[in-house]
Amino acid sequence: MPRPRLPTLRSSLTLIVLAMLAVYVRAALASPWPFAITLPPDVLIAHGGNLPAGDGGAWWRAAVALVLNVGPVHLLFDLATVTVVVTLFDELYGKAVTLLAFVGLGTVAALASSHLGIHGVEVGASAGTMALVTMGAAAGHRVARVEGGWAGRRVRDDLLRFAVLVLLFTFVTGGDIRAALAGGVVGAPVGWLVPASTFTSRRPLAIVVAVLGGLALAAITAAALIPATRWGG
Repeated sequence: MPRPRLPTLRSSLTLIVLAMLAVYVRAALASPWPFAITLPPDVLIAHGGNLPAGDGGAWWRAAVALVLNVGPVHLLFDLATVTVVVTLFDELYGKAVTLLAFVGLGTVAALASSHLGIHGVEVGASAGTMALVTMGAAAGHRVARVEGGWAGRRVRDDLLRFAVLVLLFTFVTGGDIRAALAGGVVGAPVGWLVPASTFTSRRPLAIVVAVLGGLALAAITAAALIPATRWGG
């Protein structure tokens, strides 16, 4: 497995990390106990935590919950996970598609979890992370099988091994395992159907996708920073 790179100023990894840190600090400051191991459920709900469908589980919550964490341990794990997964994912797809895949596929997975019957409020990046894992693994498998590339096989194997750790942590800590599994389900077919070269060989398309991904991440971060009670959410 390659050594995870340090975020650079313009990288997709940096933007995801900054979004998670900013949202957590904002939510922690709104809590009566900002240094607690877990933030109160009402604080998580106010800042965009995902809820069961039919119980306030609006679609936007599925997206916003991707950058919200329940406590400092959860935050640190998500930051470490995102760092490793994005490093591997970018080896195949480049940096352009990462944000849009993370937000878009993660939202679909979290929505599925909301309709499958989550209990209480759920937050965390596992849906988006697992979508990147299986999308990258499927693309790596395609490269290895169709093009015979050894790099694709290595990335595929590294991502699948790391997926076990993500699922184990999510399960042990009582996280939204449904969202993580759903992320894995939605990411795999996209990775198989959309070759990695789609974005690395088409610069205009890569720019458009990168801009859309940046706007999507900015939108969910802004929504998390503004408590839902202010705008009727």
